[in-house]
Amino acid sequence: MSGWRREYEHKFISAEEAAGMVKSGDKVAFTSGREAFAIGLALAARIGELQDVRVLLPSPSFDFGWYDEGWQETFDITIRAPTATCQEAVDAKRVDLDPGTLIPFLEIAGATAADVVITEVSTPDENGYCSFGSSLWAKKRQIENARISIAEVNKNLIRTYGDNYIHISEIDHFVEHISSEAEH
Repeated sequence: MSGWRREYEHKFISAEEAAGMVKSGDKVAFTSGREAFAIGLALAARIGELQDVRVLLPSPSFDFGWYDEGWQETFDITIRAPTATCQEAVDAKRVDLDPGTLIPFLEIAGATAADVVITEVSTPDENGYCSFGSSLWAKKRQIENARISIAEVNKNLIRTYGDNYIHISEIDHFVEHISSEAEH
């Protein structure tokens, strides 16, 4: 077994362990594209246990519950682009809307780095590189600047080419993807 494969297997943790790395007051950034579903569910399950966790979501795909009334003490949500998933929360002013440009989302939101960055990647290729799928944006820079980087590995994520990949050595932890109903 090659060295990168051992490292990759060693970095695997559960979604609950990944969510457990988030502390009260942390800034958590989901990267552009779909949110990592398993980690999002595990983080949302910590409602009431955490306080003042700032969650940055470029364009929400999934409703983990934190758009509902009563979640604001735990999760302070900022989005870039409203979607049907969160439109009601935007209208009710339960989330902050920070309309984006092509400037990386964290810079727009007044931050240069997050405590925890959560992304979705493909399985590694034969050299240990994972693809970011169909959207790259500033994912590499976000991961590089984060205190902790966590990638949910989705075996169904498309592999794209060009400068749209990252080596497993550049990510702190990996979580196995679970499918949402929306994917079926």
